[in-house]
Amino acid sequence: MAIVQFILRRGDFKAGDFIAPLARFVKFPIFLESLLERIRALGAQYNIKLSLRTFRMNSQGIAEAKKVLKGKGGIYIWYCHVTGLFYLGSAVAFFGKNGRLTTYLQRSRLTTNMVSRDIAAAMLEHGYDQFTLIIVEEHTVNTVDVGELRAQEQLWMMLYPTLNRSLTVGSNEAQPMSEEERREKSTIVYQYEVDNNGIISGSEQTHYGIKYLVNNGFFSIFSPSIILSISYFDLNPLLTSGGLYNNRFLFTTTRLTGDVLANWAPPFSYLVEPSVGESRKGKLSSIYVYTYCGPDHLYTEQDLVKVYPSVGACLKEYSIPQTSFLRLRRYRTEWNGLMFSNDKLH
Repeated sequence: MAIVQFILRRGDFKAGDFIAPLARFVKFPIFLESLLERIRALGAQYNIKLSLRTFRMNSQGIAEAKKVLKGKGGIYIWYCHVTGLFYLGSAVAFFGKNGRLTTYLQRSRLTTNMVSRDIAAAMLEHGYDQFTLIIVEEHTVNTVDVGELRAQEQLWMMLYPTLNRSLTVGSNEAQPMSEEERREKSTIVYQYEVDNNGIISGSEQTHYGIKYLVNNGFFSIFSPSIILSISYFDLNPLLTSGGLYNNRFLFTTTRLTGDVLANWAPPFSYLVEPSVGESRKGKLSSIYVYTYCGPDHLYTEQDLVKVYPSVGACLKEYSIPQTSFLRLRRYRTEWNGLMFSNDKLH
C-alpha cells in the first residue's frame, strides 16, 4: 500500500526511487507515523533514552527547531512527505557554530557536496516545507565523544534509512573528514582583531582552512557567543591585500609574531563602505586609479593613473560589474594591474 501511495503522489514510477545504488537494498517508502513507531520500538529494544521531537520544516518549524535545539547535538532524521523516504545522520551540534543541520538549510550548500547527494537532491526538488525533522536522540554539545556518536548512528542504521547511500557510517558521500585530516590538509588562516592602537593582544584565532572559515564563520573575542559570517569573495581579496574586514578584523595566512605583530599597521586608511544608495547612483566624489604596486607600497603621484569624478564615470571607462567594483574599491585589490580607491593615497 505504501508503494501505491508513493506512485499516486508522484504520478510516475522510477526504479531508481526504490534502489540505493551503494547500499544495495530495496527502498520502501514509509508513512511518518509508522517510522516514529519503528523508532520507539528500536529504542525500547536497546534501552535507549529517546528525545523524539518532530519539526515540520516550514518557516515557523525551522525557527522553533533552532530555538529548541540550541546547544544540542545527537541523532536526526530528515523525512520527506512527498516520497516517504528518509535520511539518518548524526551531529555534534545541530545548529549554531559548526551546526550540521544549518548546512542543510542553506540551499547553496546542497549543490556543493556539503551533504549526501540523494538528500540534497530531494530537498532541492521538493522544498524544505515538504520535510519533517525528527530528533531521535539529543545531548548537550561537547558532552559526547564523536566516536561514541557515530557508533550510536550506526545502531540506528537498523531503521534502513532510504535516502542514505550506504548503511555504513563514514562511507556516505559528503561525510566530514576527521579533524586531524582536515587540519593536515588545510591552509591555515590567522585572525586578529584591531583597534586604534593596532592588533589587540591575545586576539589571535586559528582557522584550519579558508572553506572551513567561510562555512562556519568566526567570532570576536569580545562577543564569543555571536557567530559572524564572511563570504569567500570578501575573504579572498583580504588575504591578498592585507585589508581589514568591517574595519576591525585582519585575516592572514602568515602568523604575525614579534615586531611585525607589535608594529602592525594597515597598508591603507580604510573608510566606511559607501551606502547602498550612494553606490547605486554612482555619486561618490572621486575615484582614484593607481598602478597596483602591492599591499605594502606607499603610493606616490607617479603611481596615479587617473582621477574620475564619479563611480559611474570610472565604471564606464573600465566596464567592471558594479558589485565587483565595490569590492575592488573596498579592499584595494589588483584588477588588470590597476588599483581603485575611494581615497587619495598620494
